[in-house]
Amino acid sequence: MKKIIQLTVTLFFVLSNLQAQNQPAKIYLGMYVRSITLEERAKEKSDRFSVDAYWWIRYEIPKDTSLIKEIENIEFLNSEIRSNEIDDRNTFTDAKSQKKFGYLTGHLKSDFMFYPNYRYYPLDKLVLPITIESKNLMSDKYQLIADTMSYEMRPGEAMGVANDIEIPSFEITKSRYKSNQKIYETNFGDLRFKKHLKYSRLSFEIIIERKSSTFLLKILIPIVLITLMAYLVFFVPAKQLEVAVGLTVTSLLSCIALQLTIGSDIPVTGYLIASDKIFYLSYSLITYAMIQTLYTYRLEKAGKVRLANILETFSRWIYPIAFISIILMIIITGAYSQV
Repeated sequence: MKKIIQLTVTLFFVLSNLQAQNQPAKIYLGMYVRSITLEERAKEKSDRFSVDAYWWIRYEIPKDTSLIKEIENIEFLNSEIRSNEIDDRNTFTDAKSQKKFGYLTGHLKSDFMFYPNYRYYPLDKLVLPITIESKNLMSDKYQLIADTMSYEMRPGEAMGVANDIEIPSFEITKSRYKSNQKIYETNFGDLRFKKHLKYSRLSFEIIIERKSSTFLLKILIPIVLITLMAYLVFFVPAKQLEVAVGLTVTSLLSCIALQLTIGSDIPVTGYLIASDKIFYLSYSLITYAMIQTLYTYRLEKAGKVRLANILETFSRWIYPIAFISIILMIIITGAYSQV
């Protein structure tokens, strides 16, 4: 019986060691961002942000020391690096495990490309990613791991981001690491490998949120006044068609002029954003007011005064309800959007 137990324990440790050997080694990576510049105003650079940051990696020194150079060879994928200087390279022994670790830290200044999501502008939240990948070591050998234990985690603050960073019109709400595996559907002509290669990838993402109150007021106050002016046609007698048409036409032209005026502040996109929806809502309601005015005028001319009055009363209610409810829906959807 004792021999069976000893054999079982021995087999367990052998299998555990084999499994540990088959597991990819870990490269711990962290970043500390000192400053961020978002080139949002320059339309040709609206998909870029600049970063001044420190980065570091920590790894267990392999038996094959020739791998050290490859372990330390990481690349920032979505960047145009201006400078990337090595500040320190060192080794130390972990007090608990007695394992020897390598440590490398650098200072990076770079422009990073990203794909901003302005769908909820001016209630948008942008994700600024810094994507890192091992240049030559595949994921079955080494994996990039976020070194979150190196940060002092304080409630309400983004880890790895200096608390004195200021981005005009934005505030930093949080930061996060995302790890995944990138599959390249090629072996880049190297016949030693299969037709596809897998690399470990790590993204440090900084989430910023627009200070939307000023932008909302800039859009909403004029829109409310213009839409209110068109709303007055429902209180103008149908026989005074010239007055009603004048109000709706003036409102429509004012709305168009407002959109053109603030157009320089709105990011250029290939899709509808929240501010576009607010303007199109106003266009729709003003057009409805114009059509309703002409229709009630025709009804009164035909002697259908009662039906014209019912339509006027209905419009006096449905017009503000539609405007307020849709505006609130647009604002709430943007405010509670997830990134």
